[in-house]
Amino acid sequence: MLFNDTVLHVAVPVLVPLIWAAVGPHGTLSARIVLASTAIPVAWLAATLLRGPQLDWYPYTILDVPTLGYSGISVYVVSILALYLMLALGFLGLDRLLLRAHSGSEASALRSGTR
Repeated sequence: MLFNDTVLHVAVPVLVPLIWAAVGPHGTLSARIVLASTAIPVAWLAATLLRGPQLDWYPYTILDVPTLGYSGISVYVVSILALYLMLALGFLGLDRLLLRAHSGSEASALRSGTR
């Protein structure tokens, strides 16, 4: 279980953006995609909060409604969603910068005849 948690919560969030930045694709992100990317996590949250009382179990202590109440978990949920959106918008900006840098290097290679 520790291996799975480490891979899911540490390795993947670090490696995926690094690999994406290194090899792309770039120029495919948009604000619409950033907003749409919240759909699955928000749906998961809704399902978790609906099932939690039936199972008397929540997968994370920050979602434990009986202990924290809905107002308590909402602080965590809104904070995490805000952080996610800030990071995603940062990646959107980085995507545009990488596309410009890549386009510029291709144009330079075409002008010099090395491509």
